[in-house]
Amino acid sequence: MDHNLAETSHSVEKYTLNELSEDERTQFEEHMFDCPICSDLVRQNFTVTENLKQVLREAPAEQRVSWRSWFQIPSLVPAFAALALACVVGYQNIGPSETAQVLPQMAALKAASRGTIPAIPAGARLLPVNADQLPIGPFEFQLDNSAVRGQGQKTEADAQIQILFSKSLPAGRHTLKLVSDADKADPITYTFEVQQSK
Repeated sequence: MDHNLAETSHSVEKYTLNELSEDERTQFEEHMFDCPICSDLVRQNFTVTENLKQVLREAPAEQRVSWRSWFQIPSLVPAFAALALACVVGYQNIGPSETAQVLPQMAALKAASRGTIPAIPAGARLLPVNADQLPIGPFEFQLDNSAVRGQGQKTEADAQIQILFSKSLPAGRHTLKLVSDADKADPITYTFEVQQSK
């Protein structure tokens, strides 16, 4: 299991709540021991859970309130404020959502060479990249010598890596540079073109 899969499948939360199947649990535990981000998140979730259990056990009886107290004016004001906030947020999020598109027909980008420049569909945020020239270990990427940057990790099994951008890429020709921590002097360059939206 790689980190992106663990993140998108909410494996940390499911692991904390004991909702993973035995096979998924085994795969996640193998990943967690190698991934400091996931292991920290699991540790934090268990700490919060234990602290909540302790606080709820220690609550004195006089602080516990009946269900009728929820219908008094001081209790209803925060409830209505939360409801109004939820309505505003819901209204702002109406419309098409921007989710990563995995396009099975899109071939992985290959390092720059002579020939045709691959075309990427408009609106794409997930970019498959042929990583056979990239050494195993951490790497950084940069798009068009701009502020669009990120980091990743190539494992032994990765012949292809996925670069996920936070926004859809604008139409036009782009250059993606991958720089390995092991060989910062020799970046690998990929050139591609994002098609105009129809």
